[in-house]
Amino acid sequence: MIPELTLYENVEIPLLIKNIKDRKEKIIEVIKEVGLYNQMDHKPEELSGGQRQRVSIARALVKNSPFILADEPTANLDSKTGSHIIELMYDLNKIHKTTFIVATHDVFVLQRIDRIVNLIDGELN
Repeated sequence: MIPELTLYENVEIPLLIKNIKDRKEKIIEVIKEVGLYNQMDHKPEELSGGQRQRVSIARALVKNSPFILADEPTANLDSKTGSHIIELMYDLNKIHKTTFIVATHDVFVLQRIDRIVNLIDGELN
């Protein structure tokens, strides 16, 4: 996240880069989906670690990407917050048919994933 920008502005960045004109509705929609509508005008330092993770998910969702890469999405979060992030990703996968590619060492994350592929010594198993 860019510290000088609000949550809304941080989610808007991918659409600005793509020069998408009618973006306000889409931005608000994904911010609501990740549960941060009331924090839209907050800057990153005003958000918790879990809220920042949700902003990252919203930034990826706003682009309508079929894939979202999440590298250790629960790292540095307490177990309750981490579990909320994983449940959110699980729900968004079902709603949007977006595939989340997750790199993790978190056992709880592994319990919620539909398909697990191990990368061991550079080879997929």
